[in-house]
Amino acid sequence: MLLAVGYHYVAERTPEAPRAIFPVTTGRLAAQIEELSREYELVSRDELLAAVTGDAGLPDRACVLTFDDGLRC
Repeated sequence: MLLAVGYHYVAERTPEAPRAIFPVTTGRLAAQIEELSREYELVSRDELLAAVTGDAGLPDRACVLTFDDGLRC
């Protein structure tokens, strides 16, 4: 099993005006990563690529975090 969690907007605090992309605060991000790591083994991009090419396997409960850095902020 592979769980992929994508983040699009991380900020120190929640914006006052609603946004089309739901932000997560840095504090909440840390809490989510801690929670995910209790249930899943976090894997790196390199570990994921090695599994895709067949050079290595993934843990039974693997999780990869992705960050979309397309926003100017």
